[in-house]
This record gives sequence, C-alpha cells and structure tokens, in this order.
Amino acid sequence: MRCGAAVLVLLCGTLAACGFVPEGPSNQDIAESSGLTVTEAVPLVADNFEHIWPEPVSIEDNAVRLGKGCRTDPDTLQSAGPPWAPSYEREIADPPAEFVEQALARLAAMTSRGFVLAENPVPGDDPVNRVYRNSRGFSVAALRYGSTPTRFVLRSSSPCAAG
Repeated sequence: MRCGAAVLVLLCGTLAACGFVPEGPSNQDIAESSGLTVTEAVPLVADNFEHIWPEPVSIEDNAVRLGKGCRTDPDTLQSAGPPWAPSYEREIADPPAEFVEQALARLAAMTSRGFVLAENPVPGDDPVNRVYRNSRGFSVAALRYGSTPTRFVLRSSSPCAAG
C-alpha cells in the first residue's frame, strides 16, 4: 500500500494537483485581493436586504447565513468554505401583484446605491427574474418560480469573504 501511495504522489507531484484539496480561493487569496471579511460583509448584506424588501424590516446580523462556500470539494463537488459568500433571502408564496411591483421598484432603486442590472443572470423566462450587482460584487435579486403556488424570492448576497 505504501508503494501505491508513493506512486500516486510521484504521478501527481503533490496531493493538490490530484484534486484532493478544495479548489477555489482561500481565505488568504481573499485577504490579498478584496480584503473583504465576513464581519464586514454580513451587515452590508442585511442592510441591502432591508432596502429591497417591500415592507419595513430589520435584519439582525446573526440571521445572515454564511451562504455557500467559495471553494469546491473535489470529492463531493459541493461548495466548501472558508471563504464564504454570506447571504440572506426571504420567500413568499403567491404574493400580491403590488408586493412584486414594489419589490422590483426597490431593486431598481438600488442603482442609486451603485448597483447595476446584470444581463440574463437568472435562468428562466419570467420577466421578474433579475439581479443587480455593485462594483464590490454584492448583489440583490428577485426570482419567481413555480405555478401553484407561485414562489417569489428576494435575496441579498456578498462576494467571497474571508472568515
């Protein structure tokens, strides 16, 4: 068995080259590029969500999830962290048309805060589906899917953050 492991290491050069280490940015990579930390990202995600939800809402920092990891585990092909992409979302079933209209207007108003509508970022034909991103990589989005009941989701998320 030791001989087999030695051959594997010789063939791969290092274990990382064989895919045994998660692929993607490390905490150090994020610290050296954007410098964004989870501690900084979480309140921004909460604040952005408060601006897009059609009704007054206050999101506590501890309600923001770390989200998916920014690395891929080669064994499971699942996201892994750290680093993380903090996010917060709410879903409502069969929302009134006025609620959706107000949510879309609030999303569009995020342009005054530096967000820009992304082209074709969400799969599907529903004209409600849209994502706005800012220059730092934060995003706010709306997604409608299903038919009975219709599901409407508003989401605020962060780019990868060291944590």
